[in-house]
Amino acid sequence: MRQVCRFKAEGGHLAEHPRGYLQENPAAIVDVAGRTETVVVDVTAADMASIGPAFWRAHELGYAIVLANKKPLTADMASFRRLMSWPLGYEATVGAGLPVIRTLQMLLHTGDAVRAVRGALSGTLGFIMSQIGQWHPLLPSRATGQGTRLHRARPAR
Repeated sequence: MRQVCRFKAEGGHLAEHPRGYLQENPAAIVDVAGRTETVVVDVTAADMASIGPAFWRAHELGYAIVLANKKPLTADMASFRRLMSWPLGYEATVGAGLPVIRTLQMLLHTGDAVRAVRGALSGTLGFIMSQIGQWHPLLPSRATGQGTRLHRARPAR
């Protein structure tokens, strides 16, 4: 493991490591996890066309899934319902990782009525919404928000 960490620290790609390989089939990666109580953590920003088969394979094997990105939740309704039909963690995708969704689900499950949810939008989204609220055009607001460093930089690929 130290050798692999050193290789990565020196800028190497795992697929180029002597013990690594390029796997372009996410479902095959899930297949080799092979243990009960496995949790598949999706840290990609892939759409359901490419990552969905891995999720469906994980479901077949009885694995739970944790999403680090909300993109899979924005797929078609059939995929969304299928994702929501088994253990799925996605709390980190909203509210800066605060337990907002789980808390709301628990309140609703216990019969409480949720009359309103209020919060402050952060970063670029908050800036854009405040600009739109003042009747500024959307695209210039986005550019200004990026110029003020309110947005999160895109991760390197």
